[in-house]
Amino acid sequence: MSKSKKLVFIHIPKTAGTSLRLLLESNYEEAERAAIYSHQDLDENLAKALADPKIKCIYGHFPLRPVIIAS
Repeated sequence: MSKSKKLVFIHIPKTAGTSLRLLLESNYEEAERAAIYSHQDLDENLAKALADPKIKCIYGHFPLRPVIIAS
């Protein structure tokens, strides 16, 4: 697994998450971002995003625990 630093943003409803998502999308190329909004295959999708050296930013609706475990 890559040990490069990544920005992980967990969108908590009603906390300006949409504004921050738009900010991230305007500052990171699509190939540098991983948006995860489904809990289906969550662990696998997080692990892939964390391991991918091109991904600099991971965001969406998901619990923090799988991020900690995967990293």
